[in-house]
Amino acid sequence: SGGLDSSLIVAKASEVENKINTFNVKFSNSKELDESTYAKKISNYYGTNHTEIDINDFDVNDLKNLAFISDNPIADSSLIPTFLVSKKISKNYKVALGGDGADELFGGYSLYQKIILLKYLKRILPTKILKNLNHIFKNNYRIKKILYFFLNNVSEEILLTKYFTDFNNLFSRQIDFQNRHNFKNFNLSDDIVQNLSQLDFKFFLQNNILTKTDRASMHNSLELRSPFLSKNIINFAMNDLNGENKSTLINKKIFLKTYAKTILPKEFNFNRKQGFSLAINKFLFNDKFEKYI
Repeated sequence: SGGLDSSLIVAKASEVENKINTFNVKFSNSKELDESTYAKKISNYYGTNHTEIDINDFDVNDLKNLAFISDNPIADSSLIPTFLVSKKISKNYKVALGGDGADELFGGYSLYQKIILLKYLKRILPTKILKNLNHIFKNNYRIKKILYFFLNNVSEEILLTKYFTDFNNLFSRQIDFQNRHNFKNFNLSDDIVQNLSQLDFKFFLQNNILTKTDRASMHNSLELRSPFLSKNIINFAMNDLNGENKSTLINKKIFLKTYAKTILPKEFNFNRKQGFSLAINKFLFNDKFEKYI
């Protein structure tokens, strides 16, 4: 994508092998989400053999395949470009590297900053203002749930437990998740960013991110590997770093950016965080897909 994680992998891989092969999905129908320009800059800097895949190459048969291989609903639109790039790579190669895991291990999600902000607000703002915030964030169920527990004076430990594993206040009927029972294995600390990092690593990474890439790659007989998920890096991120090395109110991925500045080009934009997402309405509701859907 030309973002921090994938650019670091290109940089380190280029130390091992000259002219590595890089791939990028171009969102030609969504300029605001297209990262191909940034990917091309990194490719040029490291002299890679770069292949650009247009998102419009995805067709009705690919959509049918996605429904077949997913087995269950997945509300992650990036499954589409992930499938497309896996399909393209597998025509010539059988193993590829990706950047999965970096956000969870090194504090890359803006949600962490929002929770830090809410902690500060809880200390200084009266309940009336918090209730107004609850109304403002009415369409963001993650923040709305957090505010619910702040307003009901629930401890931070319970907040984290409820936030990740208890959906009684989100859905009208009780749903029993296996994750709820696994939560007791966590040793929650006073470091809320580290707590969130561990929980996202255990639940979101496994049940969404890696599930998505596994479905997309395996169907195309492609082996995906993520260097960030090597044992040494996981141990380092979880044991040697604390939350302040990962995310604060004003910065994210603090350690990873500090390290990357010693490797990546000086003109690299370290503050850009776009996410691998797709304008799904614009993409699906056109002449190619609408009739089939």
